[in-house]
Amino acid sequence: MSDGKDFPSYDTCKEITDFCRVEFTVYGELFTKGACIFFAAAYLLLLVTQVFFGIKAKTWSFMIWLALGTGFEMVGYAARTIMADNPWKMNAFIIQYLTLLLGPTLVAAAISITFKHIVLWYGPEWSVMRPKLYPWVFVGTDILSILIQVVGGGIMTMNTTGDGGSETSRKLAEVLLIGGVSFQVANMLCCAGLMLVYWQRRKKSVSLVGSHARLGSNDNLEANTLIPGKGYSPSHQSPEARKVRLFVRVVAVAYLAVIIRCCYR
Repeated sequence: MSDGKDFPSYDTCKEITDFCRVEFTVYGELFTKGACIFFAAAYLLLLVTQVFFGIKAKTWSFMIWLALGTGFEMVGYAARTIMADNPWKMNAFIIQYLTLLLGPTLVAAAISITFKHIVLWYGPEWSVMRPKLYPWVFVGTDILSILIQVVGGGIMTMNTTGDGGSETSRKLAEVLLIGGVSFQVANMLCCAGLMLVYWQRRKKSVSLVGSHARLGSNDNLEANTLIPGKGYSPSHQSPEARKVRLFVRVVAVAYLAVIIRCCYR
């Protein structure tokens, strides 16, 4: 019976050789180093920028979750830069695997936090649930998804870097990873569905009352209380209102991008 020493693995290989060919690694090919460096640098720039604006605007919860997600992505691509030279670097493999697995979930949690404040801005009366419940429900379920993926990723990593593990443990890891990501996608679709319902209900109400519709305003999207509306109409073009509309559109695109990436994974 083979003791595992006659087959390339992270235990028997430390660099690319005739025996330890790149085809035997998990990904089966080398990463493009230039692309890895580009994405690592891009995420670093985004991280610094987000922290700066987060501190400036005092959007602490949003900043923390988004910074964690962005930081995980940056570290993941930095680790892949190392693997571009040597795909048998076990530590680099583990780091990039776990950070790039969890990064999108953390970004999704950050976006979920904004839904509460978007609802408060435009008016909570059209929301299916109380605005304060949005972070608790959807960030809470994001955390559950993270835990499931961490456990699955840990088991998968041990199987990959050890003696291969048993068939049962490999299948368990696959189930947990796929289940965690699937749960995250379902959670995000549910949250997106609630926001679409909110948008439809508000749109219908505004169309009925016309220029007398109450849109509401909030000078600080991190505030916990709603500042009463100022008589805004759907055609109101104040700089503040335009910024909020732009923010909502950007959040929608980002949320859709995370969902697509999770489906791809």
